[in-house]
Amino acid sequence: MSLCKLSFQNVRKSIKDYTVYFLTLMLGVCLFYLFNALDSQALVQGMSEIQQDIVQMMVEMMAVISVFISVVLGCLILYANRYLVKRRKKEFGIYMLLGMPKRKISGVLALETSFIGLFSLAVGLALGVFLSQGLSIVVSQLFKIQYSEFQVVFSPQALVKTILYFAVIFLVVMVFNVRTISKCKLIDLIQAERKNEQVKTRRLWVCVILFLLSLGVLGTAYAMIIKNGLQTLDGSFTLSIVLGIVGTILFFMSLSGFLLRVVKSNRKLYLKNLNMFVLRQINSKVNTAFLSISIVCVLLFFAITITSTAIGFNSAMNADVEQSTPYSATFGYTQSERVDGDMRQELIDAGIDMDAIFEATEQYSYRETGVTLGGLMGNLCPQKSEDHIVNGISVERYNALMRLQGKPEISLADGEYAVISLFAYLNDGLDEILQNGRTVEIGGQELRPGKQQILNTALETAMGTNNTVVLILPQTLAESLPVADSFLCGQYRAGDTDAFDDMLAAEPFVSPANGASIGVTLANEIYWTQTGTRVAFLFVLLYIGVVFMIVAAAALALQQLSEASDNVGRYALLSKLGVDRKMINRSIFSQVAIYFLIPMALAIVHSCVGIYVVLQMLNAFGEPNSFLHILTAGGIILAIYLVYFFATYAGCKSTVRQQRTA
Repeated sequence: MSLCKLSFQNVRKSIKDYTVYFLTLMLGVCLFYLFNALDSQALVQGMSEIQQDIVQMMVEMMAVISVFISVVLGCLILYANRYLVKRRKKEFGIYMLLGMPKRKISGVLALETSFIGLFSLAVGLALGVFLSQGLSIVVSQLFKIQYSEFQVVFSPQALVKTILYFAVIFLVVMVFNVRTISKCKLIDLIQAERKNEQVKTRRLWVCVILFLLSLGVLGTAYAMIIKNGLQTLDGSFTLSIVLGIVGTILFFMSLSGFLLRVVKSNRKLYLKNLNMFVLRQINSKVNTAFLSISIVCVLLFFAITITSTAIGFNSAMNADVEQSTPYSATFGYTQSERVDGDMRQELIDAGIDMDAIFEATEQYSYRETGVTLGGLMGNLCPQKSEDHIVNGISVERYNALMRLQGKPEISLADGEYAVISLFAYLNDGLDEILQNGRTVEIGGQELRPGKQQILNTALETAMGTNNTVVLILPQTLAESLPVADSFLCGQYRAGDTDAFDDMLAAEPFVSPANGASIGVTLANEIYWTQTGTRVAFLFVLLYIGVVFMIVAAAALALQQLSEASDNVGRYALLSKLGVDRKMINRSIFSQVAIYFLIPMALAIVHSCVGIYVVLQMLNAFGEPNSFLHILTAGGIILAIYLVYFFATYAGCKSTVRQQRTA
């Protein structure tokens, strides 16, 4: 039989036994192609220039991320091959007994790797091309583009990149396989199934110390990351991640010492059915593979947190961009000194046809109150915010702006004030001072809170709010205070808004009358800038998160499939002792379930802390519904994890059944 024919037959048999392995490779190829073919979507051709620039930026980011992803997938493939080669050592030993030299055995493995690679590439690319239509729909919704025509588009660039990256990965796998075979001895290959792993049991007191130490290290990591709050990615943030990883490793090192002893203390549970057999198998595996389980746990944590963060951040940014663009355009003085003039007339003098562009405009000024956020809120003010300046605006100007936005107006009695806040993390404290009737002295006049609740309406179109908190003041008092800043806001007339943007894009404008420099911020410009940021952020994090989840689940699945193959003799012995197939299947289910549950349980605890910190950060955007989006993302990750679990259980059960009946 030729090497090619032998290799092909081996691959054909392996497809059934190692469905999880092939599935993972196909998904890896599919994702790699899908996220690198963004610029080839049919709707991209109909995008505006700024939208196409955003897509191009995303493609460039994906190109960088893909290098990292290829390394991760390459490590997974090498890891999988280690188990595949280990399972087939006896087969290779028989080849050597029949006179096949090591170089030909290496050739068989190289051909098998080539067949696997070609099969995975073909199916993965076909799936990626098909799913690109679904990605087009997602992109169209994110960019708010009407897209209904079904059109499958093929990306030659993504194809070449995918083939190149995976060819390098499989070339490394071939070298790894050849090296493994060249180092094997015949006696080791023949007796591979008889060789047991040397289990080094740890004393109970050592496990207790390691367990307590792991809790202390993890608690310290949690406290540090919560205190940091993702405000600064400094040494403290890095240290918290390192401590989290170290604590995870220590936790799983100590787990094997507790697991068996805790269950053994309950004799009824320990001696029930095949629990004794299952627990000893799990205890042995955790004891020897605690490092790989720790890595899987960390990968699951990053997968859950990154994916949840991506969706939650996208939702928060979407709400933020809607809030920060209440007008078509906002004009403001650009020089350092404050100017208070007739900005509309100055723009007309600079050559801008305001009546042709705008349906309506309003000019307003912020006033210096002399109040800080710490002075207003007292001990309720969050740290690092005490020195923030609180400006004011007259109630008449505020109501004029609300009419321009089409929103409700408010009324203030003499001696009253109202509060505008765009930051959700301040609202609890501000609400409390309003309920308590906190008075504030401005311009020699003492003001009390009005009947209004905290208002969260932006007063200008801007990339970020210019004021943390703004006080709405009576007209007479506001006009007596110095001007802090002036703005002119306007809503476009119905028509070609892109043309209006082009007319105003040549900023800044200089008033001939007084030389004042006036800049403009356009709503469309902010929308597409922030849309590009959040879409790129969403795709990059989803890409990384899904790949991490696949790698973690596949690693667990491959370990269990290999373990099932190694345990065939043990299950055969149980069968001879009178254990029926139903009880054996139940024991396989329990073993796979516990092995999948152990790293996921700790990963969920890690993720709860990580997601809590992310929620606190997203609250700064004023996005109250992020938790639902994060919960949805976590549910999707768990659902995919369960798919891998059931596929692994089915594979393990099939392996045991086939070899028992062989």
